[in-house]
Amino acid sequence: MKTNGTAIEHSNREKPVLDPGFGEPIPPTSKEEMDAAISVLHSNKDKWICLEIDHKIKILDQILIDLPGAFHP
Repeated sequence: MKTNGTAIEHSNREKPVLDPGFGEPIPPTSKEEMDAAISVLHSNKDKWICLEIDHKIKILDQILIDLPGAFHP
């Protein structure tokens, strides 16, 4: 698959993926790390469902602010 002229390899996660938005390699994530992240999401799904829409919007807005900094500290 090509995005903005940068190849993103999905079949071989041993190689870093090039993120077309930043151009920096994203290190591969282990299965254990992914399983742990999914477990956290799963255990908090009922809390998310119960939040008011305004609160969800505030959280998602903050994620949009914080996320780019996670790639470029």
